[in-house]
Amino acid sequence: MTIKLYTKNICPKCMGVKARLDYEMLEYEAINIDENEVAKQLVLAQGFMVAPVMEIDGEFIGDFGLINEKIEELVG
Repeated sequence: MTIKLYTKNICPKCMGVKARLDYEMLEYEAINIDENEVAKQLVLAQGFMVAPVMEIDGEFIGDFGLINEKIEELVG
């Protein structure tokens, strides 16, 4: 399973999701879309206008509540 978390520089929700992933000891790659134009365009192409956006094995989740539900599901 591959988890990517698309974040921004100043984003409380992004920091919250990162903290939760760290707490649950889930491996993930954090990608800052403020600093990575290719990643930003990928997120926009998926229809998301805000961060955080989580990608798990090619599935994109952009709703904060759904991201937390997915983390819950992953840790069981």
